[in-house]
Amino acid sequence: MGFRCEFEEFENERFTKKHKLHKKRNLILSEQVLKALSIIDNFEASKINFSLIEFENKFIGKTKDDVLVFDFFDEIIEDKVKSGKTGNARVYKDTKNSLLKFVTTKNLRFHDVSVTFLEKYEVHLRENNNNDGGIAVKMRQLRALYNDALNRGIAKEEFYPFKKYKISKLKGKATKRALTIDEVKRFLKINISEYPHLQNSFNYFLFSYYCRGMNFIDLMKLKWSNIRGENIFYTRSKTNKQFVIKILEPVSKVLNHFRGLQNNSHYVFPIILNENITPTQLENRKLKTLKSSIKT
Repeated sequence: MGFRCEFEEFENERFTKKHKLHKKRNLILSEQVLKALSIIDNFEASKINFSLIEFENKFIGKTKDDVLVFDFFDEIIEDKVKSGKTGNARVYKDTKNSLLKFVTTKNLRFHDVSVTFLEKYEVHLRENNNNDGGIAVKMRQLRALYNDALNRGIAKEEFYPFKKYKISKLKGKATKRALTIDEVKRFLKINISEYPHLQNSFNYFLFSYYCRGMNFIDLMKLKWSNIRGENIFYTRSKTNKQFVIKILEPVSKVLNHFRGLQNNSHYVFPIILNENITPTQLENRKLKTLKSSIKT
């Protein structure tokens, strides 16, 4: 609408009498509010769990082809953060930023993402030292975004490129990341007292190893209340699956170490410092701790 006014001419979402056209402007505002409420009522009557983009499309009369890929990226990322899936949100954000470096415009639409587009994007990624695994991650996130757009009626099935562009070709040879038995034995023989700056990193690895490979985010969130008797009870963040872990001697030593350092914290490990930490702050804390462990 493009309405403008002075600060004192607008109050409580209405134009005040100080504005010379306040009656006309308020009438137009009332009509827009009614339009918005009508759209929301129609969504709810149809039991549609609508998004901000879908509402905007209805309100300003946008067609499906008007929805921009990067705007939809932002909405999905925000949804992931709100639902506590910050790791997933970070991967989407990384893919979005990578795509922004490839395209020449931010006005990318879903029908622009063709098989040729994906092939050229793959070439771009290889030119920037991405291996098959890294390329596959980005392509899967882009495919997931496209699938969400299809489900919400934002993209059209006829333009869907992933029927012909196969991500499976990017498997390549997997890099073995697991430690060998000999490497584990060498690690366990380390006299950590000689490397005090590595004490926490050593204990985190030891604890995770003897707790059946506990994910680091779950290790961070572990509370003393999760330890009952000779077992550790916890729910894995990623799958919501419940685990019961027998406390072996190495784990018991790690727990005793951190119990002796306690300063009234509910958490076992000195990583989370605030009970009211947000999902985004939790993800940042995880990355910072892991980065610090690698540097040491």
